Amino acid sequence: MKANDFVEGLKNIKIDVDLLKEQGISDHAIEGLKNNYIVDYKGDLSVSTIPVIQLVENYNCSKLEIGMITFKEILEETEDYIYFGKFEMDDFAIDRITGKIIMQDLGLDYNLYELLSVPTV
Repeated sequence: MKANDFVEGLKNIKIDVDLLKEQGISDHAIEGLKNNYIVDYKGDLSVSTIPVIQLVENYNCSKLEIGMITFKEILEETEDYIYFGKFEMDDFAIDRITGKIIMQDLGLDYNLYELLSVPTV
């Protein structure tokens, strides 16, 4: 899936405000939930062919929250990894050598999971 297709999918998410209000959710909390799916276009800044990198480089994903997954405002790069988000406290990154998206234990150079492969970085 391309980054722009993902963003269009986010725009199509419908929040049933009436149902949430019936369940006692405050207007403030509902607005917060709505804001979790808003990403602002920054421009065609990315030269990458990797969709998740395009997403973070071309859109402001700092408010984007899907379940317990969040995204960085800007990529953080090291010799071995490109960090693009988090699952709770653990980091999501792309391994530059294997091209796999991994989840890395917070503060440790220990990969908890290999999630999927992307084209070589």
